[in-house]
Amino acid sequence: MFRNRIITGLIKIAEENNENNLISSEELKSPEDKYTDEFIEQIKNLGVIGIIDVNNFMGESFPHIMLIPDGHISYIDFIDNYDEIYDIVIDYIKNHENPMINALDISKEFNIPFVFVGTVFKDLERDNLIKLQRALGGLYITKITERGADFFNDN
Repeated sequence: MFRNRIITGLIKIAEENNENNLISSEELKSPEDKYTDEFIEQIKNLGVIGIIDVNNFMGESFPHIMLIPDGHISYIDFIDNYDEIYDIVIDYIKNHENPMINALDISKEFNIPFVFVGTVFKDLERDNLIKLQRALGGLYITKITERGADFFNDN
């Protein structure tokens, strides 16, 4: 399936290059993608449904793409060590004094791809444990909810 192949490829790239997972979609084109226009249309569709970010710089024939935390529901099962990453992020939040926790800081400290930390953040937000804010410097936890306070105290 096209979607799974693209997601798997992007996760592999994120694991190999923590700092930047923005690549040309051409890198993920395979012989089974016989028609370039159909391949690009499918890439754009993944952007429309919110799994990836699609950027076309200066009219390039192949757009640049990257996974985004907002699409986590679609690719969480493809991250092999998601439970381990989840535990690291939970421990970091529990033991951190600063109320503004940045996903980028966790990513750098533990050498975990930013998009994976963002995925955990989005899971926690979906479960109403935290509130998030996206800013120029990354993805921040701005508040731990009452439910979140109970969760982090119990774990």
